[in-house]
Amino acid sequence: MIRQTRPRDINTPNGRIDIIEVAGEIGTPSEPVSIYTKELAKISSIKARSIYADIDGAGVGPFVARMETTGTAAGTGDFGGTNRFRYIDYQSQTPIPGVYIKGDLVGTLSFTNGVSEPIVVEGSMKPGSLISFTSLADFPNESPISEIRDGRVVIKGDMESGAVIRAETNVVSRDNAPGQESIRIEGTMASGALISIGQSLALDSGVQSRIAVVPSLGLAGQIILNAGNATTNAWAGTINIGGTTLTPDPYSATAASLGGGSVGTAPFRLHATDCTPPSGDGLALASAPSPTSPVYIRIYGPLTFTGAPLTIERSTLNDATWRDVTSCFTVDADPANATRLVVTPNDGPTQNGWTYRVKPILTGTNALRCALVTGNPPVTDFTYTVCVGTQEAADINGDAEVNTADLTYFLGRFGSGGDSACSA
Repeated sequence: MIRQTRPRDINTPNGRIDIIEVAGEIGTPSEPVSIYTKELAKISSIKARSIYADIDGAGVGPFVARMETTGTAAGTGDFGGTNRFRYIDYQSQTPIPGVYIKGDLVGTLSFTNGVSEPIVVEGSMKPGSLISFTSLADFPNESPISEIRDGRVVIKGDMESGAVIRAETNVVSRDNAPGQESIRIEGTMASGALISIGQSLALDSGVQSRIAVVPSLGLAGQIILNAGNATTNAWAGTINIGGTTLTPDPYSATAASLGGGSVGTAPFRLHATDCTPPSGDGLALASAPSPTSPVYIRIYGPLTFTGAPLTIERSTLNDATWRDVTSCFTVDADPANATRLVVTPNDGPTQNGWTYRVKPILTGTNALRCALVTGNPPVTDFTYTVCVGTQEAADINGDAEVNTADLTYFLGRFGSGGDSACSA
């Protein structure tokens, strides 16, 4: 047992640590304490007003029964540093095993195996903070789990931009009681915050694992399932955002109705009802996409690409031939949202009587790919369509009437040299 006011570095490469209990703070934000043990050494308890520590060990690291910040003085209770453990010892005799942080998480909590006990942060996850379950080299007779299994991660404050919760494999739970979600965010998930599940939000023994972001409009960040791109049926559990339970994608709820963010299963699909205009819509010519009014194509997850990742064609009801007009448009990433593409006509508005068809490129250097997913696979194939104006051949100006105004419009275009190849 170590009882100090402010401990120095603790190095026990050939031994174990039972209890570290400190009346004040362990370390400072600028000078975290180093605590190092032999492989699989057990740390029964670490307790202090605040903890700023780099805790690690040989091989797969130590395992811990309970860590706690008490926050007994104003401005204390935070947990920081870079910390790596094998798992939380659920068989410990320590009362209520788990990790309990009275303030904010400002560092890293990494487990090289699964967790089956609570991790509770009463404050917020600050930018750059991380809770992860990632598999390292195994040791004899035990398989790596690297998942949240019957445990809980509870953030009572916000997940701020840059905060990440990551499970390399699955989220598995056998507890369906209200408020007992496997991952529960009681504040908001900011834009740039991420929950990444490597494989499945699972169904186990008839019980659905669950993720909840409690506030209405609370999801501005991203939740990704199958981030390891190695499984199917990745969304077998439930995800609830502000009281809205989402069905596995494609779900109809718009990003705006959730707070601006999305939930996506890799490889990501088209969110057809959340494009602008929605896929399949018909537009009056006055509302046709133009250089100042582009099309926004939304996918359920973040995107990455180089070059032009889409092919764009158009056709009329009177002529089923699809003509490639990709060169007539510019495709950009939306700087405000990584799940959207901005498709802008280069030469005036799109023209009356045409249906435009957009498809992703799925191979080669221009492929539209999933960001934040292992291997950056191409998105799931999709077709986005929008019809501009009317399909009546004589209704040249697209006002849904055939009259002298169509002749005037035609003569005006003829006198000015006609439409370009992109606006014909």
